Amino acid sequence: MKILIVHHCDSWGGAGVSLRDVCRMLLPTHDVTVCLPHLNSEVDGELKKIDGIKTVSIEADMGMISAYNGGPKFISRTFAKSLIRIRDSRRRLENILKDKYDLVILNSITLSWAAKTVKKNGARAIVYVRETKVKNPGFYLCKHLINKYCDDVLFISDFDRKSMSFRVKNQLVVRDCLDFDLYEVGIDRAEACDKFGLDGDKFNLLYVGGDDELKGYSVLISAIKNIAAPEIQLVVAGGVHPEKKIYAENVKYVGKVFDMPTLYHACDALVFPSTKGHQARPVFEAGAAGLPVIISDFPETEDAVMDGVNGLVFEPCNATALANKINELYLSVDFAKQLGAKNRENAQAKHDFSKVQTNLLSIVES
Repeated sequence: MKILIVHHCDSWGGAGVSLRDVCRMLLPTHDVTVCLPHLNSEVDGELKKIDGIKTVSIEADMGMISAYNGGPKFISRTFAKSLIRIRDSRRRLENILKDKYDLVILNSITLSWAAKTVKKNGARAIVYVRETKVKNPGFYLCKHLINKYCDDVLFISDFDRKSMSFRVKNQLVVRDCLDFDLYEVGIDRAEACDKFGLDGDKFNLLYVGGDDELKGYSVLISAIKNIAAPEIQLVVAGGVHPEKKIYAENVKYVGKVFDMPTLYHACDALVFPSTKGHQARPVFEAGAAGLPVIISDFPETEDAVMDGVNGLVFEPCNATALANKINELYLSVDFAKQLGAKNRENAQAKHDFSKVQTNLLSIVES
């Protein structure tokens, strides 16, 4: 089968990793091409490391209906600009669709506008919903387009499938996956720490959201300032503006990291203090490395982290509560290891590459 996957952005992050995994699941049995905004981007570079993958681009910023938590407000210049770009993106996508694909996967709800174009060109249209539901007109526009033009909708959690209430006949959960072999990094914790300049004698607490306020950077910084234990070191991955950095002995900035498995192995726990309900891929990535998780208590992630089972939850935006949970984990090594082991079990049960691949292929080939 000839498949085109349309991706919405050029920068490498969780969405790019998920895109790469979908390509790897489909490639053994299908002809896969990825349509990107631009070639020679971060995403393009990572995809070209995969044998057999083909990439094309519209060579312009992708038009989007930016309806997701953390996105621009509906009444804003940024939201309007994204909408305006759709007209040009549609024209450019139509040129790419002249190659006659059997199936087109839109790799984000923000690309739901393209479903009509796909159907017009005679292909089957699937949208992969990777975003949490927001209550604004942008989401309801996406919902209308998906209900009208998409053949299938894929979700990465049961919560999303139930909460969004689409009318499409085929609505299925295909979770993000992990190749556990990639997390067998071949070096011990001390060597992993050396790679990132971390102190292996400290309790390394990993945060992977950069200075994104949605992912809770400010809440976390406030919490760390209230922790007296010098043995706890916060490791911040992702882009952080210099003005937002705090220069303290117990905070280490490692920037954007492409080798995440090794970084997980250099750390002792993951913290994900999002300020709104948010998809939490790092939770099961940490599980693959046997790490426990501290996460904001939102219904969107209830099936990912069970309090006291594979992690700890705390009241969202409450820096004091977060600091207490960090201290609790640090002070009980055996408890932390127990949570980490359970998080690995949970990740293997729900996100194992081969299991998810079987599920996705059965849907694509149905």
